[in-house]
Amino acid sequence: MLFVREINRDNWINRQQLDAVCVSDLNNSDNEISVWEVQPNLSDIDDIALAVMMRRDRVQEITIVFLDSVELNNKYNISMHQTPGNSNFTAMNAKHNNFVVPTFWEMGYLTEHIQEKLQNPQANTKYYSEPKMKSLLFAAYQGQRIPMDVIKRNGKFKQALKSMGVAF
Repeated sequence: MLFVREINRDNWINRQQLDAVCVSDLNNSDNEISVWEVQPNLSDIDDIALAVMMRRDRVQEITIVFLDSVELNNKYNISMHQTPGNSNFTAMNAKHNNFVVPTFWEMGYLTEHIQEKLQNPQANTKYYSEPKMKSLLFAAYQGQRIPMDVIKRNGKFKQALKSMGVAF
C-alpha cells in the first residue's frame, strides 16, 4: 500500500548525511509516525495533501514523500496501526494510519529510507505551494466537501477563501 508523510524540505533536501534534524522531523507520538494512504494511481493525492495541510490552523505549503508500507515491512519490519486522522478535512480522516516505530532502530531505518527516496525527488515527493493549497481548499469548499462550520471556526481558512472571492 502507498502512503505519504509530510516532511519539512529544509530538514531533508541537500543534506550530506542523515542527522538528528532528519530524525526529529519525524516527530512521533507513542512511537508511531503519522501517514496517509493514497491510491496507487494517485487519484486522491490532492485530497490527501489538503487533509495533511488542514491539520494546521492556516493555509501553507507542504511537501510529502511517498512510502510503500509493504517495502517498509519487508525491509525493516515496520508495521501499521490504523488510527483515524485529525484533519479538518474530515472526509479524509479514514485514510490516516500510523507506522509503528517502537525503537530508535526503526526510526533510523525509516529516516534512512526517506533519505533514499529523496535521492529521486521527482518520483518520490510532491510539493504543494501555498497558492496551490488555497486552490485545493477553494475547490473542496465549492464542492461542499468541507463543511461551512469548519471554515467559520478557522479564521485563516476563511481568510484564504475570502482572498479568492468567497463572501461570508
